[in-house]
Amino acid sequence: MKEGAEMESTVRSTMRACTVNLVAAFETERALEEALPGLRVLGEIHPARFLLLLADEKAPAGAAQTWSVAPPGARAPYMTVVRAREVRHLASAFNALSEPELPMVVYWTAELSGARFDRMLAAADRLILDSGTRPARELGRLLPLLNSGAPLGDLAWARIAPWQAVAADVLDLPNLREHRARVKSAEIHFAPSADGPGAEAALLGGWLASRLSGVRVTFAAETTGSATASATPGALTGLMLDAPPARFSFRAEKNLICADVTGDDDGPTSHWGTLHPAELGRLLAYELQLFAGRDEVYEFALRAAAKLV
Repeated sequence: MKEGAEMESTVRSTMRACTVNLVAAFETERALEEALPGLRVLGEIHPARFLLLLADEKAPAGAAQTWSVAPPGARAPYMTVVRAREVRHLASAFNALSEPELPMVVYWTAELSGARFDRMLAAADRLILDSGTRPARELGRLLPLLNSGAPLGDLAWARIAPWQAVAADVLDLPNLREHRARVKSAEIHFAPSADGPGAEAALLGGWLASRLSGVRVTFAAETTGSATASATPGALTGLMLDAPPARFSFRAEKNLICADVTGDDDGPTSHWGTLHPAELGRLLAYELQLFAGRDEVYEFALRAAAKLV
């Protein structure tokens, strides 16, 4: 009895601290189990009401099944799993268990169509996808969602945040600012892939194209370098910016992004930034900097990226 009371007290305390409903939708139990460690990390960063929806054709007919997943540590949140065969039963449990006064953020891992997706999109204050799980040429499929006003987030966008930060820092160094307006071309490097550059490489190119007027963006498969050898096919591995007479080179080295600048009057310059592990929990935490609404910088980059690939 004491343990039950302590558990109930913990759940109530967690709920009082919650700032957002986080709904994660999965199509298989395996996908759910693989995501749990990352979701627990997210819960330690952002107190949230976690609802994990599992659409399972093998589930018993009728009302949804629900159960709680206990956290391994004191700071991690309890999570409620909802399993059902039919969309209407998932929706019913979802409506009953979510906190109506909190923003609704949906992490979507399935296809971008169907009754379940439409229900989640209608309910979401923010819908987080992962375009990095699909070839970059499919980025164009997201444009109708943008055009309809969908408040999209993207884990692929979160993955390139360190590259954006280092590039912005270098171009803003006092001795290098003069070259920012002279950038003529950008070459994005990626690990060799039959499908071409991945979504992250494409989004970085789109970001540059949308932020630097008149820049020409190209992509090149990179076959050398320690980062390339262990990279996933299509993964972002480097960036070259030409701003005559200067040249900016960015590359991944273990857990760093290293930048080298040549051709400047003051001589060569080196800079670096941390390349954090692309863990699910931290990527979601990055996207949860915005609970609701649209990320206009991402939207401009996505539209430009879709044209590039």
